[in-house]
Amino acid sequence: MSIYDVTYSKLGQQVLPPDKRNSKMVAFVTCLLAPMQWLRDLWLGSYRTGASAQLWATGITYLSYNEVIYNNKSYQSIQDANLNNQPDVSPLFWTPIQQNIIGVSERLLYNGQCIVLTWALNKWFSTSFSQPTPQAATVVQQIGGVATIACTAHGFTTGQHVNISGFGLYPWFKGFFTITVIDANTFTYPLAGADFVPITTDNGFAFALSGIYTQNNFVANTSPFRSGVAETQSSVVYTGKSSDVVINAYSFTGQVNFTIYIPTATYTAIAATNAARDATVRAFVNQYLPAGLLYSIQPY
Repeated sequence: MSIYDVTYSKLGQQVLPPDKRNSKMVAFVTCLLAPMQWLRDLWLGSYRTGASAQLWATGITYLSYNEVIYNNKSYQSIQDANLNNQPDVSPLFWTPIQQNIIGVSERLLYNGQCIVLTWALNKWFSTSFSQPTPQAATVVQQIGGVATIACTAHGFTTGQHVNISGFGLYPWFKGFFTITVIDANTFTYPLAGADFVPITTDNGFAFALSGIYTQNNFVANTSPFRSGVAETQSSVVYTGKSSDVVINAYSFTGQVNFTIYIPTATYTAIAATNAARDATVRAFVNQYLPAGLLYSIQPY
């Protein structure tokens, strides 16, 4: 757990003495820490993931806590009936959240080196390169294993690979997907899960991926054995095993930092065998990578 993903209500329960973890005390601590959680979500949350609000516009009446983007900065309304008050010159109506709408996670994923490598790969192997230009997107629904996204004048085509990012309320809609275009402003992609129609609008971004593209692989945290916390959060011991990892030694394995995705037709045409294809790709990619980075190659 880091300050960027801390949940203060759970943290509050963990620091309570075991004999004080009754429902009333837990509720009191949760209410006490709620403002801290709100501040964390407001500033640190958007600092990490990036701002995804709508652009500020005249003629729209904003309510308290509504967020907007203006001149590539994000602001939150601090009054109801907030109409035609320009965010950068109206401190009585708006409070600044972020001076840069691009989040830390986005900078890591779409840094200059990543873009240069993607461009070089597509030029070398004669596939199409798409400059990562985010377009505003909103969740419409998830029905029958299909997600529907609204994205005005998106310009995408059916079968194109698109990166969906930025959604804060409905994060399961984010990822890399092959889309089907419904019309100029709507597209869909397969998304497993229960049917869902949002009540609250959640804003994100969509942009086309290049023919050959890369995806960072983030290390999943291994849950360690937990004791001394709330009963519902504590680990369980059985005969000969436990519900979580009991660490008594350390072992280290290589972590694949990112994956290069190559269209199957392009990958097949590189050489006669998979080993020769991988060797050809690696001979080119290794010229551009710092020492120590590991990657895998995946046809799609």
